[in-house]
Amino acid sequence: MTREDIPIVAQLAVKWHGDQMYGKHPYLLHLAEVYTLVHSVRPDDYDLLAAALLHDVLEDTDITEEDILEVCSEKCLMYVKAVTDEPGETRELRKSATYLRMYNSPREEDPAMLLKVADRLANCRRAKKDGKRSKLEMYRVENPTFQKAVHRPDQPVEWWGELFVLLTADFININR
Repeated sequence: MTREDIPIVAQLAVKWHGDQMYGKHPYLLHLAEVYTLVHSVRPDDYDLLAAALLHDVLEDTDITEEDILEVCSEKCLMYVKAVTDEPGETRELRKSATYLRMYNSPREEDPAMLLKVADRLANCRRAKKDGKRSKLEMYRVENPTFQKAVHRPDQPVEWWGELFVLLTADFININR
């Protein structure tokens, strides 16, 4: 993929998510927050940047893998699939299966794990800004398994540090 493809993918992501909301915000806000994080460390990886914009379309919309391939590369689709939750009746079942798959993912999917960390960090930052303490608690409980599944040596240590602070500070009365 090229730099010129990114605005096209962004428009499609907005179209494909339609009226979906991210809490009280348009879904575009979440996509922009994740994209910005990924861009801060991989500004020239256009497959990964496109995947940052599309990372939720397979699990949140009726968009298919074939739809993505009409506008994106195989590598971009691989990244989107790598961060898409496995099916399951409950969050616990979905995340358990997803984290197991991510833990065992091939090295070629490592950039997708960076995307997954960016997604989690964006979610935690937004939950903090919006006062969603229960969402932060959910992420805090999941974090040990999440970290074991997606951590790779080349990921920004600052992101993991910020996640630690976001997921612990409120619960030990440091950051109120």
